[in-house]
Amino acid sequence: MSDCICTSNGIPCKLCCDSLCFEEKGKHVKLIPRKAERAIALALDQCIFRDNDLKCDGLFVLSQPNKSYVLLVELKGVDIPHAYEQIAYVLNSRPEYRKILDHVRTNTTGRLVQKSFIVSNGVLGAKDKRKLERSWSIRPVLIAGQKPADKAPDLRDQKYLG
Repeated sequence: MSDCICTSNGIPCKLCCDSLCFEEKGKHVKLIPRKAERAIALALDQCIFRDNDLKCDGLFVLSQPNKSYVLLVELKGVDIPHAYEQIAYVLNSRPEYRKILDHVRTNTTGRLVQKSFIVSNGVLGAKDKRKLERSWSIRPVLIAGQKPADKAPDLRDQKYLG
């Protein structure tokens, strides 16, 4: 089972490019669940979060029989440091995000894993990446160097979920 919340409500937002895909300014990412997995997509920017505070673009929830994932996604041009700030703000300062986590915990079984992703057409050196990780106390997966014509990366890929 897979679904996009805003599409199922009949009000798809600009960020949603398919039922489990986000796209913004040529950067895109998707989640393709496997058999016996369920997934949903939640557009955060201007859908769940309608204010001017910092926010990520979206998140996916992937549920497996013994584990669930909440995957924050920020689609970013070249300002990768700002993406770190946005993710850290959602993780630490957004009560709506905590409500989403509580809802997932209540409605799924097994362990809950939180991961964050930055999909960017920019690049970041290892030294700068470590500095940002220490500064914001987060370790997002950086999917860098994406060109508009590139195939959308699937976060379900083992190299991203481990």
